[in-house]
Amino acid sequence: MNNSQKIIIVESPNEKLAIQYALQQANELKIPYFFDYSVNKNLSNNKTLLQLLEQTGYDLVTTGTHVREYAFTQSLNLRTDIESIFALDYRYGKLNTQIIVLYEKKYKYLENERFVEANYMMMDTKFKEFLEQTKCKKELIEIK
Repeated sequence: MNNSQKIIIVESPNEKLAIQYALQQANELKIPYFFDYSVNKNLSNNKTLLQLLEQTGYDLVTTGTHVREYAFTQSLNLRTDIESIFALDYRYGKLNTQIIVLYEKKYKYLENERFVEANYMMMDTKFKEFLEQTKCKKELIEIK
């Protein structure tokens, strides 16, 4: 494990909020921010990113990862490969990764009209559930 490597995963039901916070973290820490829109559609892309991080020791702030895959699919009862998600999490944990989950008690605005507030609240629950199981360092932050 490379203890000096800094990998931060920022997630939230409100994806726009997660990206804004991740960009802020990347700027403050002076490390790259990366978001691959295809990661949400294919866990193998997340494996490729992880392999790059394992081989290079690069620092990174990212969103749209296996954490979001878990929360999104579990809250909407969609099929996903849970074993692959937790295999990725184990590998991220070995890299001393920190997962930051942002949540709101009340969603004042919704970025995606397809989602009702109840879906965001369910995703909050699933993100918190994931944090209970992760092998990574974790932080839960309420946004007011």
